[in-house]
Amino acid sequence: MTNDAPKTSSGESVLYADSDYAGLFRRCAILIVDGAVLMFALFLLFAAWFVVVEQQEEAEARAMLSWLLFVYVYLAILKPSRVRTLGFWLTGVRIVNHKGQRPSVFRMTFRLSLWILGPINPIIDFLWLGGDHHRQTLRDKFAGTYVIKRDATPVGRGKRRAAYYTLMRFTLIFWEIKPV
Repeated sequence: MTNDAPKTSSGESVLYADSDYAGLFRRCAILIVDGAVLMFALFLLFAAWFVVVEQQEEAEARAMLSWLLFVYVYLAILKPSRVRTLGFWLTGVRIVNHKGQRPSVFRMTFRLSLWILGPINPIIDFLWLGGDHHRQTLRDKFAGTYVIKRDATPVGRGKRRAAYYTLMRFTLIFWEIKPV
């Protein structure tokens, strides 16, 4: 099994079967599992730094910086890799771009920052998921990513077209894949 989709021309994208996109149950399971991993890492890092460093403030600062680095590596670098996060691995999903390939580190960093720095509220993000044809959250829409089953294969090709949405009096423009 390969994670890379077949080559497409510059304007083409790949489409997957509707059942291949990860739904709300899988996304919640991923959130719970990966959240538990991140909290466990936070606990371990705080415990380790308090043993090594004598001053409490310095230990707290080092533990937090270490944890933020871990969060970044885990969610932006490990998630799209072949290894994947524990949540992705247990639920049998992977993340791809519109061409069915692994997203870049820049794209994953942007996706992560949308949740951490805003403006996307996690509740609104997941509510959006239920009404989207490709089961994308808002941050997936902004980042141009899709969470699909690990063994999903493209069933067709499509063209990316601009789609306009209105959310809380804001007009949002996203690229969406439409069948050719």
